[in-house]
Amino acid sequence: MIADIFKTYFLPLLPSLLTILGWYIVYKRDNTSKANTIHNKRIEAAQKTIDEIAASAKTYYSYSGSDEEAKKLEPILTTSLQKLGVYISLVSDQLKDDGQKLDLEINFIEFRKIISGGNFGTLSRQKIGADNQLYNDINMISNDLFLSLEKNLKI
Repeated sequence: MIADIFKTYFLPLLPSLLTILGWYIVYKRDNTSKANTIHNKRIEAAQKTIDEIAASAKTYYSYSGSDEEAKKLEPILTTSLQKLGVYISLVSDQLKDDGQKLDLEINFIEFRKIISGGNFGTLSRQKIGADNQLYNDINMISNDLFLSLEKNLKI
C-alpha cells in the first residue's frame, strides 16, 4: 500500500525535485562567485590606491609645506586616504574572522598616521631629504597594508 503510494505520487516528482535542487546549488555557487569577485576587485582597487598614496606622499614630503606643488598634493592625499578608508571598510565588512579585521584596520590606521600625521598640511613644514626614515616607514607600512589585503583575497 505504501509502496504503491510512493510509486504513484512521489516517484514521478523525484526528477523535478532533483532538477530544482541542482539549480539551487548552481544559483548559490554563482552568487558566491560574484560576491568573491566583487570583494577581490575592492581589494585590488585598495591596493592600487595604496601605491598611489605612497608615491604621492613621497613626492609631497620632498617639498616644503609652503611650496605650490605640496599645496596641490595635500587635498589629493586627503581624498585618496578617505577613498582607501571606504575600500578598507567594505573589505572588512566581508571578513568573518575578527583577527583579520583587526589586523587590516590597525594596518590602515598606521598607514594613515604615517602619511597624514605629524606636520602634514602645515606651511612651516620643511622639505624632507631622500635619506629620511619617513620614506622607509612609508614603504614598510604600505607593504604591510598591501599584504594584509592580499591575505583576504577570496578564490
